[in-house]
Parts: sequence; structure tokens; C-alpha cells
Amino acid sequence: MVKELIVKDKRALRRISYGYLWVYSNEVKDLKGFEEGELCYLTDSKGDFLATAYVNPHSLICARILSGKKIKPNIQFFENKLKKIIEYKRKIVDLKNSRIVFAEGDGLPGFILDFYGGKVLSAQFNTKGADNLKEEFLKAVEIVLGDYPVVIKNQSVFREKENLDVEVSTKGNVPDEVLIEENGIKMLIPLLKGQKTGYYFDQRENKKRFGEFAKGEVLDLFSYIGGFGLNAAQKAESVTFVDSSQTAIDYCKKNMELNGFESGEYIKMDAFKAIREFKKAKREFDLISIDPPAFTKSRKTLDRAIKGYANLNREVFSLVKKGGIVFTMSCSRLVDIQTFDRIVEKAIVSSGKKLRVIGRLYQAFDHTVLPFMKETEYLKGLILMRID
Repeated sequence: MVKELIVKDKRALRRISYGYLWVYSNEVKDLKGFEEGELCYLTDSKGDFLATAYVNPHSLICARILSGKKIKPNIQFFENKLKKIIEYKRKIVDLKNSRIVFAEGDGLPGFILDFYGGKVLSAQFNTKGADNLKEEFLKAVEIVLGDYPVVIKNQSVFREKENLDVEVSTKGNVPDEVLIEENGIKMLIPLLKGQKTGYYFDQRENKKRFGEFAKGEVLDLFSYIGGFGLNAAQKAESVTFVDSSQTAIDYCKKNMELNGFESGEYIKMDAFKAIREFKKAKREFDLISIDPPAFTKSRKTLDRAIKGYANLNREVFSLVKKGGIVFTMSCSRLVDIQTFDRIVEKAIVSSGKKLRVIGRLYQAFDHTVLPFMKETEYLKGLILMRID
């Protein structure tokens, strides 16, 4: 018997009617008796059905919507959802190297699925509700896509908030690394030891644009396995990769060699420390990418994150040559586009350099955004040119 959860807040009811997929704990009547991850039917105060969701009574986001219909989230449900997702994703990206399921963006809160090289799948289940349904989901994936090995990278901070174990597991024979091709660049992806699901498809188009500006000396800060620098390496005189992870730096070198690029400099160092070292040495670059990890995932640390982004950008602006280009980005969902613009504006003023905005950056096509759910819009950036 599926329990009903009454949504009492008028604004929440309106948001749900628009397609918003979250309900907050102060917007419902009573969460007593619900288990973490339990399926429920959302209703209004009159008892009229709204949606099928799963519940976490101990979370601020107490319900996440799976469907606007009464459904059972079984294998058939996920099979139908995946077929619809794939139908539109195949029109915009190469499915074999893409994010196939982008959680709320694709109408499946808590579920992430990436496809690497048409050979290996990488999945995340970031909520208790998603974790409870992972077997049904993975079986549907096998039916729709085929029987591929799957690495389950359940390491996100969101799982910790849901009192779930942080772990990596595998289904089938998952290799340590897999070869993919993106923007004509070959890359080895560290599946088991890599960050997040293994790679960041969300910057695909931004990396291609970065390569179009390549010349002279290029700096790839927070490089991970080298995506931005690799896209610039064909035209640049030299590319300097900076990351605090030795695994990441090792893969930068591997991937440069794989593509026959010989102009790499590889620095294992905290990015802020590396910037200070570059400033001491009076080094400047023609093209710079700033792609840091999210500085905050909580409103409690938002102010500190804003200061961190401002300091980072101010310091980096002193490293760009006259006429040089900077790609600066933030993947912090809580730092929206308007806030990021203000951060960069202040950083430009405090740096004493003259820069102009010549373009904007956004998340890749396969990281779809729900128009009425801005939480699905997280990656933003600016392309700047130094003109003084």
C-alpha cells in the first residue's frame, strides 16, 4: 500500500504543476511514519493526486518526484524513461561518450549514468530513493543499452547527507581505465581512481571553444586529466597543467603522449600555490582555463565560496598577457549566473587589469536543464580578454 503525503503549501503546488521535482519538508503536512527512500503519492489538501515520489523524512528536500502519474518504479518504468531520454539525447550528442542520465535534468532525481567509449558505463545513486531502486534501474539499462560493465561511483557528498555509504563497486569486468574520443582528442579515463563518474562531459563544448583560442603559452588550472589543455595543445607552443592530484597529473601526461603532443609541463601542486609561484617568477600566459571544483554545496558556506572565487580570479588575472584570453568557470549550483558575474566584475576591479567579456560558457548539451527548475542549471562561465 503506497502512502499519501499531503502538500499544503500553495507555492509548492504551483511549482509541481510547472514540472518542479522537489518538495521541501516545511511544505508538507506530516512526515511521520515514512521511511527513508519510501515511495509515496503526493496529494493536495483535498486528496487530489499530484505525483509519485520517494521520500526522505530527515532531509530538507523531503520528496523527489519520479512521475506525474501513479506508477510503480519497476524495470518497465525505467526502461520507458531511458528510451525517451535516449531518443532526444542521440540527436544532440554522441551517446557513446556522454551523460545519458542527468538526474533531475532528465526526470530521474538521484540517478546519474555516463557512457564511456561505447564500452563501459558509470553510474551514481545519490539519494536513498535512487539507491533503493538501483537494481531495477541497472536492469533497464542493460535491456535498453546492452550488457556493458558498470562501475558504480557512489562517492558524492549527497550520499553522506542521506546517510548512505560512500563506496565504489563494479558489475561485470570493469577496466581501470577506458579510452574515449572527444572533440577529436583521444583520452584515457581513470574509471576506478578518477573523480566523480570518471570524467566531466559537462565541459565538452567549452573545451572545444578553448582550443579555438589556442596560441603561445597555455595554462590549464585544476586540470584533472587535461581536458582544456589537450584541446589547446595542437596549436599552442606549450601547455602547463596544474592539479593537486598525482593521478590527474599522470593522466595529463599520458593523454598528451597518446595524441602525440610534446609541449606539456606537468605540475602537481595546489592551484593557489602554483599561482603564487607563477607570480614570483613573473610568468604570463596567452590562454588560461580556471575550472575549479565546487567551492560550496551548502548555503552555510556560500559567502566563503564567493570570496574564494573572487580571490582566485583576481590572482589569475595577473597572469594573463595583454591580448590574452581567460576562460573562468564555476560548477557551484548555489553560485548562480548573476552572482558569478558580480564575482568576476569585482575580481577585475581589484586586479587592476582591464578585461572585457567576449563570451559566455554553459553546461554541455547532454546536461539538460528543466526550465522551471534552476537547480539543474549549475555550470556557468565567462570568456574574458585582457585589453590594456
